[in-house]
Amino acid sequence: MDKYPPHNEKHFYKYISCETAKIILNTRKFRYSSPLLFNDPFDVQTELTFDFDINNFHNEIVEEMIRLASFDEEISFEEETDFKEVIIMLKKHVKEEGKVNSLMKSGLLEINKETIRVLEEMRLKYNFMWREFLKPLRVFSMSTKYDSILMWSHYANNHTGVVFKLKVLPEEDNLICVAEPVIYQSTPLKFFSKDIFIKDILGLQKLEYNKMYRQYSKIKYDLWSYESEWRVWTFEWDHQNKLYSDYKLFPNELETVYFGCNTNDEDLNQIKKLSLGINPNVLFKKARRTVGEYILEFDEI
Repeated sequence: MDKYPPHNEKHFYKYISCETAKIILNTRKFRYSSPLLFNDPFDVQTELTFDFDINNFHNEIVEEMIRLASFDEEISFEEETDFKEVIIMLKKHVKEEGKVNSLMKSGLLEINKETIRVLEEMRLKYNFMWREFLKPLRVFSMSTKYDSILMWSHYANNHTGVVFKLKVLPEEDNLICVAEPVIYQSTPLKFFSKDIFIKDILGLQKLEYNKMYRQYSKIKYDLWSYESEWRVWTFEWDHQNKLYSDYKLFPNELETVYFGCNTNDEDLNQIKKLSLGINPNVLFKKARRTVGEYILEFDEI
C-alpha cells in the first residue's frame, strides 16, 4: 500500500501491566482512549488561549485594513464579509486623498472595538467545541524505547509487567502504520495567531480548525520527553458517551514480549502461552538489572 507507512519506524513498544496484557491477549484487541481519560490533565486537555493582547486587537485590525487599502493591486478575498466593503471604500479614499485621515481612523477604531468581544466569544466557543471533539477522539500511545527504567516503573507496574514489541504491517494496514510522534514543548500550543485571526475576520483566509485540532492533539509538556512517545489517532463518532474503543491486534503484529525484571513466573508462563496462541513465532525476553549501572539488559527465554 503506497500510503503506508508515513514514517520510517518498523516497530513500536507498548508498556503495560500483566493484567492488561492478559486482557489484550485474550480479547486480541487494544484499547484506544479519549484524552479525557488521560492521567495528565495538561495532555491535550489544555484550554485554548491567545498569544497576543486581545485588548489591542481592534487597533491591529484597523492597521491591517489601512495597510491593505494602500495597495494598488486588487485584494483577493476568500469570504464575503462586511470588512470587504470597508476595505474597498478605504482603497478608494486613499486613491483620492492619499491617506486615511485621523478622524476616519478614530471611527474605524470605535467600530472595531466590538471585535474584542467577538474574539473572546469565539475562543470560548472553540474551547467548548474542543472538549466535545475529545469525546470521540481515540488515542493509542506507544514508545520507540523498550528499556526505559522510568517507563517500566510507571506503566509496567514497577517492572512486574511487560512490553509488547509491535510490528508495523503496511500490507495488513494495522493502525500503527499511521502513528505520529508526539511534539514536546515547554508551553501549550496557543489558539490561532494574531495574524491568522485578522486574515479570517477580514475574509482573506479561512481558519483551518481541523489542522489546529490535529496539531493540538500531538503537543505534550516536555517534561515527558523521556517517553519518546508516538500516537495513533482515530475517531468513534457514534461513541454514545463511551470514552474508549477496542481495535484489532493482528497476529503478526505481536513480535516480541519483554518481561520485567520483577515479573513473577506465574504471570510469565500465562502470558507466554497466550502470546503463542496468537503468534507461534513470538519471541520472549526477560529483563535483568546490570550490576553497577542503571541499565536493563534482556535475555531471550
